[in-house]
Amino acid sequence: MGLPGRLSVRPVQPSSALKPYECGGCAQTIPKGRYHVVVVPDEAPDLRRHWHRGCWNKERRRVAGRKVQLGDPWVPLDPHAAVPDHDGDQIDPADS
Repeated sequence: MGLPGRLSVRPVQPSSALKPYECGGCAQTIPKGRYHVVVVPDEAPDLRRHWHRGCWNKERRRVAGRKVQLGDPWVPLDPHAAVPDHDGDQIDPADS
């Protein structure tokens, strides 16, 4: 991604996904009504991107494999945090 600074990652529930978006990871369409996440650089909110949850988890694993430190511009706030799924359950990124 190469985004500056720290990132905020927020879930987008199906009822809030009112239009299709292009995934920042695979460039495929995220259909209207599909659960996904939005990634917002804290220092550049206009660079926010919508991601399929699986694509974002893959990006986090790719970045974590580079042995970068938390706070590095490539790393989200907590690269190992569980992300709530569409039912509100926690999903462990290691299981994704």
